[in-house]
Amino acid sequence: MSFGEAKRLLKKILNIEDIFLVSRGNKAIELAFKYLKYNNKRNLLIPKEGGWITYKTADRQGLNIKEIDTSDALINLDDLRKKSKLADAFIYNNPSGYFVENNIKEVYKICRANNCLVILDASPGIGNPKQINGDFCDIMVGSFGRWKAVNLEYGGFIALKGLSYEIKEDFNGEKIKELIEKLNRLPKRLEFLYSRTEKIKKDLNNMNILHRNSKSLNVVIAFKDSHEKKNIIKYCLTEGLEFTECPRYIRVLRQAISIEVKRL
Repeated sequence: MSFGEAKRLLKKILNIEDIFLVSRGNKAIELAFKYLKYNNKRNLLIPKEGGWITYKTADRQGLNIKEIDTSDALINLDDLRKKSKLADAFIYNNPSGYFVENNIKEVYKICRANNCLVILDASPGIGNPKQINGDFCDIMVGSFGRWKAVNLEYGGFIALKGLSYEIKEDFNGEKIKELIEKLNRLPKRLEFLYSRTEKIKKDLNNMNILHRNSKSLNVVIAFKDSHEKKNIIKYCLTEGLEFTECPRYIRVLRQAISIEVKRL
């Protein structure tokens, strides 16, 4: 088992080359921010909700952050079209918040027209070519951490498509064999997780499921009162499903329960 084999699998899954393996997903994101700073690209767009907490730390790298409007974590393309004219890069994950699919082709088309780089966080959609595809980004990052699609509980990656920047890999070689096994099992894992999310949506069909038609690893359900909230939580406890309560930046900024299917 080798680094080369792991990268070959990732290249096939992600449709992107020049992949570097690193010790943490957050480190991959920070390296992307360092690339921007190194090239004097200081104006970064992030989603208003449904992003990852590390996006909000870009100011520590000397970047200027502005938020793109969202609708229950779905990226507002009109706002992106307007704000990307004055931005150097846009970072987002797909599906946003692990529950809503964005149109990666349209996002890339808009940003490309405005000379705004796209940093695509593959963590929620790796293995689904509709959601993650190297053709529609300039930089790709991802995590193999706990509760991710590739749940190695260690490491991540960054890919710079046609961009020149020195990356020092620090991925633990002892983890390579397990990473390769996880990547080979990814299709079956996704099949299992998707089937569970669909079951949940069917079981709770009468609830306010946000973006119910998105193929996702989580199910987020808005509630209007304590009675609805209790019913959702009761279902989760009965079905052995972990959940978190919103508002949360990494899910949605409204009262809701996020059923964390990806933790199964």
